[in-house]
Amino acid sequence: MVEDTMTSYVGDKVTATKFCRACGSTFTLIGGYGSQDEPECSGPKWCYENRHHNPYPISDDRRVYHDSIFISTNPNRSLNSQLGDIVGVRGKKVLTLQSQYNEGFSEERFDLEPVLPDLEELNCLDLSVSKLTLTKENVPNLKRLNLRNLPDDCSLNLDLPELRSFTIEYWRPQNEEDFKVFSSMLEGATKLEEFNSYKLWVPSLTLNSNHLEFVNIRRSDSMFALVLWAPCLETLNIIACYSIEELEILNDHPLETELPQDHVPSQFDMDITNSNFSKEQRRLLRAHGRTRMIAGEESYEEVDERADGMEDLLRSMMMRAVRENS
Repeated sequence: MVEDTMTSYVGDKVTATKFCRACGSTFTLIGGYGSQDEPECSGPKWCYENRHHNPYPISDDRRVYHDSIFISTNPNRSLNSQLGDIVGVRGKKVLTLQSQYNEGFSEERFDLEPVLPDLEELNCLDLSVSKLTLTKENVPNLKRLNLRNLPDDCSLNLDLPELRSFTIEYWRPQNEEDFKVFSSMLEGATKLEEFNSYKLWVPSLTLNSNHLEFVNIRRSDSMFALVLWAPCLETLNIIACYSIEELEILNDHPLETELPQDHVPSQFDMDITNSNFSKEQRRLLRAHGRTRMIAGEESYEEVDERADGMEDLLRSMMMRAVRENS
């Protein structure tokens, strides 16, 4: 019922932002890393007549979601043991796994290979997964996937053709094989509607979907290429991607045959703040027939001034060399 939306670590402080599905409120807990003291609450501390994080009666349908499972690290039971209790369970649509508050990134290693035929949403946050298996065999209906702080050495087996929404934060593939598995999963997710990433350190990304409307990529420092087939795209954010060199928005794709005959490619808004697009690339983006608005160009002003100054210097040096040789 209480969803973890974001956790940040500054010094010895842990700040966790929560969303309460019962009352629709967002609140923040601030405490010391590893501290047993009750964290300070910022925002609405109470939900109806009780605290957000306290247990509620099973009879209270406003607050109890019978189709959801929540599992956290527990000193008395391993994660593998807790996951063993739900193998093959029917009717469960949401599975959330995360470390206990203030514990930070959990060091307990485990394999995440859920067998849940009705599962539609999986959230795995700040856990030491050794092996992640999510395929159409064990989670055939998975539509929403949220991964945060997946270990770089986590072995992947991914095949999610029904995926609609994917969020991934803090991950760098440790070997070429895991990158290939990850890329193949994305390329095969042809029903994807939304893609979010933060500090996803991969060399390239390819997204192919007739339904893709929202792409938000932030701080993919090592990504040099992005390829998109997205005829219904509404928003494309490529923010602080310092190595980006290639952006290819495809004009045709085999999936095009599944679109209505009278389909017109959508226009979309862009945000390219603090990325690495050249002046020529930005000119081409502005001239592209589908871009509606491009935000973030002001972040390039200082870079453009330095580039213009360098061009003027090189031009003057070349002219002087010509005069001296004439």
